[in-house]
Amino acid sequence: AITSAFRAPGEGQPGAWAGPACDRCQLGWFGSACQSQCPGFTAATLDAAVGVCHGHGVCNEGRFGDGGCLCHATPELGYWQGADCVECHADFYGADCPRPCPAADPYGTGLSVVCGGHGVCESGRNGGGQCTC
Repeated sequence: AITSAFRAPGEGQPGAWAGPACDRCQLGWFGSACQSQCPGFTAATLDAAVGVCHGHGVCNEGRFGDGGCLCHATPELGYWQGADCVECHADFYGADCPRPCPAADPYGTGLSVVCGGHGVCESGRNGGGQCTC
């Protein structure tokens, strides 16, 4: 739990500080002076743990963090990519990017290839997962 009042950069001591001794960054903030917000963070989202990386990843936050997003890659949370985890990972589709594009093993090698290696999948958040041969 954040034990100090929010203090935006430029108000009082610069930075978004938290903790009993005001010695760590609030959730969703990073940098040596807690001066930068994590990508995908929105002020409208009070739960910073959900609001960072557009809710699709984990931010390398804190005083020693660089603000980079590590995007989720699970069936439950979706398969995401991009600097702020806002795009489906290649060859996944659906609003929350949970479904893989159809794949087949056309050469009997034990390795599945998207669209059997002979087509392009309609991937992405608005994609339907259909292969175009």
